[in-house]
Amino acid sequence: MKSLLRYALVFALIAITAVWGWGQSRGSAPSSSSSSSGTGSTSSGDSRGSAGVSVSSSSSSSSSGSYGSSSSRDFGGYSSSSGGRSSSGGSVYQYAPNLAGTSWSSYNTWMDYQRFYFYMQSMYFLNPGYFTRFKRNVEPLATPELVKLTYRKPLKLSLQMLDAVQEVEEMLQAKQVDKPAVIAKIQEIRELGKQILKDEGLSFLDQRRDIDSLKGVNVDKLGLDAVTKLREMVTDLSTELKNTYNQSTPAVISVQSLSQPSFRSMCKEIDKVTKALETSARRL
Repeated sequence: MKSLLRYALVFALIAITAVWGWGQSRGSAPSSSSSSSGTGSTSSGDSRGSAGVSVSSSSSSSSSGSYGSSSSRDFGGYSSSSGGRSSSGGSVYQYAPNLAGTSWSSYNTWMDYQRFYFYMQSMYFLNPGYFTRFKRNVEPLATPELVKLTYRKPLKLSLQMLDAVQEVEEMLQAKQVDKPAVIAKIQEIRELGKQILKDEGLSFLDQRRDIDSLKGVNVDKLGLDAVTKLREMVTDLSTELKNTYNQSTPAVISVQSLSQPSFRSMCKEIDKVTKALETSARRL
């Protein structure tokens, strides 16, 4: 028994020594790296393409590393640039895509859109081949098809909110108000608004600023009249979502649209009004 144990320990020691030696040889192995740098310019800037959303740049952009030897624009030309030595002795490489002749004007924009496209693929099971068009061409980064797909669910939710608001108005006008039903319907409106607020695709495309359109309005004092204000706000939200959904040229952006509040801020304010309305309904 003792001899078996002794042999096992010797074998383990040999194995550990071999693994350690292999790691040292990898860390000290010579590696070839190129530290050349190149720049590429695009003929047009990036445009997210939704209502009031635009990120434009007319200047040329540069990415670290050379663009590689690929003459086609299939995004196959990646370059490696040495970033120095790691603590273990190995070389550290950073890879940058060839952005020349693509729809992206900077590496950061490329990274942002990769996350957006991955989200869209995972949510709607899109064919990954569709997104290669932005690698082959210079065009707005949000096509009308992508905009429609992104806005389809929020638009549907906003229409459901409109129907729910109308039901609340009818309930409050009844001779005998069904208090639990009113409260439940108001809570349904809040939940629909939260779903729009949390929509990642909508948040990505709509980069407008948050504007407090309720500034100076004490919603807590509106009482049950808050349902009128709520109808106006939900109507504005649904109308703007519909207009953006139906647009056929994502690069067209008006100054008026840029000055409007973001969908995020609109949903936040709708939530404030519904909370005040629910508080008033509980006092019935």
